[in-house]
Amino acid sequence: MHRFRHISIYHSIILKGNRNSVSDVVSLYENHKFLKDKCIDFAKQLESTNQAYLHIDYCQALYSKGISELLNSFVNPATDLVVNTNYISNLESLTKNTYLLQSLSDSILTNAQKDIY
Repeated sequence: MHRFRHISIYHSIILKGNRNSVSDVVSLYENHKFLKDKCIDFAKQLESTNQAYLHIDYCQALYSKGISELLNSFVNPATDLVVNTNYISNLESLTKNTYLLQSLSDSILTNAQKDIY
């Protein structure tokens, strides 16, 4: 039960804008896979805040540790960030995960093609 308390504490710290606690959640999840649903639910909650970078960071970190359900939770806001802010200087600053980078690149390309046609 105290694992639920830990993750709740980390999540509340993240909501306050502290990116450092993302690594704490990742470590906790790595050792306690039963926390997966809590992590997915929090990603949805975080998406509704106005903290795009924090949401993207959270989703990519946990996707990289096996929560594949967070793929679109990373790709969609990351694509919006890149397209709406012309943030294309370094996509690797959003993730080092090659599959996520490829998915993000594909999404950006698809978005650009929509604008052309």
